[in-house]
Amino acid sequence: MVNFWDVELVTYNLLQSLGWSYALLTLITHLLLEEKDTTERTEKLSSVTIILQILQTFSLLEILHRLLGKTSSALFPMLLQISGRLFFLFGLVTYQELKGSLVVFSLFLAYSFGECCRYPYYLDQQLGKNTIFLSWARYSGFLLFYPWGLVSEWLVIWNALPFIQSNLYFYFCCVMLLVGPLFGFILLKYMLVQRRKKLQRDVSRKTGS
Repeated sequence: MVNFWDVELVTYNLLQSLGWSYALLTLITHLLLEEKDTTERTEKLSSVTIILQILQTFSLLEILHRLLGKTSSALFPMLLQISGRLFFLFGLVTYQELKGSLVVFSLFLAYSFGECCRYPYYLDQQLGKNTIFLSWARYSGFLLFYPWGLVSEWLVIWNALPFIQSNLYFYFCCVMLLVGPLFGFILLKYMLVQRRKKLQRDVSRKTGS
């Protein structure tokens, strides 16, 4: 009998893989290779913003998956990452003054590259596969893309400060400039631990065989 949650997880990871791949392809082809004009870049980034907002909103399902015991990811790092992404995608990057900026472009690239490593791996595992390249990309790609994303997030906040009208929001962003790197370090440390565990399991499996 087909298990509902197995089908749901496969479908979820497949859709996320396709969505983030499409976003990455759009960024590379239309922004890196074609769009040199700032106005055109703003229009393209606006369309990509909507795609990323939809994908990141659907990532809230990952919290449900974890609470129901369908996945084993640590809840606190997951909450940090998802809430942080939503803060940027529905907040700062929607400022008109930032829509065509290179820092937002850099942020979107880092997000897209990272998720194109993550979701295909999850899909691969859900299907009972163990593709070596996907495993390598999942547990090594973040060494580049995660610090890249952290720096881009910090720069987005810094560049947004002159355009923030609300005093409360302005002070909140100032706090994020200070504590954001700390949260980033916590997540990076967690991912490094997960990478070490994965490598140890792989070595043990090879030794056992």
